[in-house]
Amino acid sequence: EKEDYRNFLFLTTFQTADSIASLFIIGIILGGITTAITGFSLSSLFFSSLFFILVLFVVMYSKLEKNVKAVYPLDQPAAIETAQTITFYDTYLTSTNRTNAGITETSYKDIYKIKENDSYIILMLTKELASVICKKDLDKEIIIKISTLLKEKCNA
Repeated sequence: EKEDYRNFLFLTTFQTADSIASLFIIGIILGGITTAITGFSLSSLFFSSLFFILVLFVVMYSKLEKNVKAVYPLDQPAAIETAQTITFYDTYLTSTNRTNAGITETSYKDIYKIKENDSYIILMLTKELASVICKKDLDKEIIIKISTLLKEKCNA
């Protein structure tokens, strides 16, 4: 669903320490340059850095919203109608590919990363390819089985 896709983009972008650290470092550097040009004081460094961090956050947020609108255009509310199916086997899993109706097969040991929160289990199959399991669509018992299986098979 559109909201799930938006949440996935935000989670993968803003929950990594690297992206947050980069946002703060770039904001502080820009704030430092601005402060050096206009006259140095700790308060001006703080406020100019805060300003740039907020601007960078808004830019990142806007780019994410643009990606959501590209996948879910306003004139086509059902842009992605095919549900993704993930099937778990003993040594690998398969997931359907919405764009070309293909199937991706991935060994558990080859899964790049697994992220889990209260709403989703995100299987990062590679750095660029992910499958999202929305917990609200499943029984609690199934969620526990999936989490246990992934922890056991992926050493997560």
